[in-house]
Amino acid sequence: MYNKKVEKLLHNTEQELVRLGHKIRRLSPFDDTRSIVAKYALIISYGSIERAFKDIVIDACSINATTQIKNFLLKNFDKNAFNFKYDELCKKLEGFDGEWRNNFKEDIKKRKHAQKYKTSLASLFDTRNEFAHGGNPNVTLTDVKNYFKDCAIVVKIFDRILNK
Repeated sequence: MYNKKVEKLLHNTEQELVRLGHKIRRLSPFDDTRSIVAKYALIISYGSIERAFKDIVIDACSINATTQIKNFLLKNFDKNAFNFKYDELCKKLEGFDGEWRNNFKEDIKKRKHAQKYKTSLASLFDTRNEFAHGGNPNVTLTDVKNYFKDCAIVVKIFDRILNK
């Protein structure tokens, strides 16, 4: 990856998910703690993916930028929620550069698991929002780990597109 800060963030989150997997294996299949651990994993995974996309945009666009541009990026990307569903990512890229959007879409499209990646972006986003707004999503740690793994692949593609 070009963005080493994001690479480290993804690595640390992946390690935390592995650690949680070790802990959850010791629990009975009927232990309610499994659900709590899965929801904790959901929150940290969501936060890491959101932070990764934000940092890639801010860092890539801040190089040689004026103070005004940096302030705009911080106010509009760093401080606000970041919808990272596939179509929303494409819209954000289009706002900067149509070529970025086209390259991103082409890179995703050519991948064997393109639809799975799009679904994982939406699932991580929607499931976390359901939980954050008082819902009780039916999600397992395995689900969250799979969403995170797929989303991390998209983050790496996004990073490469913005840093070519």
